[in-house]
Amino acid sequence: MKWVYYALMAMFLQGTTIFLVKTQLSNNNPYSVLFFQYIFGLSALSSYFLFKKENIFIGKKNVSLAILSGFFVSIGLISYYLAINETALSIVAPVRGTGFILLTSIMGITILKEKLSLKKIMGVIFCILSIIFLTI
Repeated sequence: MKWVYYALMAMFLQGTTIFLVKTQLSNNNPYSVLFFQYIFGLSALSSYFLFKKENIFIGKKNVSLAILSGFFVSIGLISYYLAINETALSIVAPVRGTGFILLTSIMGITILKEKLSLKKIMGVIFCILSIIFLTI
């Protein structure tokens, strides 16, 4: 059940982060905000690996996937920041959240061969409906 703790922590911290980003965008360039987030994140991770003395290498096989996912995260975040700079956070956030649910569900089912349950189908349907209601 550790995953519940981690998921709730991620939800709270990422939700708070996006709120803080939105408040910074009135006076700052979205690219600058992301740049400083990455600088601090790299510093924090480097400190963690130095003090914990953990291996940071992931193996040749996974390096290309890690680089590709890093590219996707960067482009995704800057796109998100540009979107919330243009309109209300309360509109953009649900659209982004629904993308997470739809894409990860589809990839989990088709690529990872996860089971498709009625609960998952209903969740995806409600996500789509929430986007329609929030953006109309």
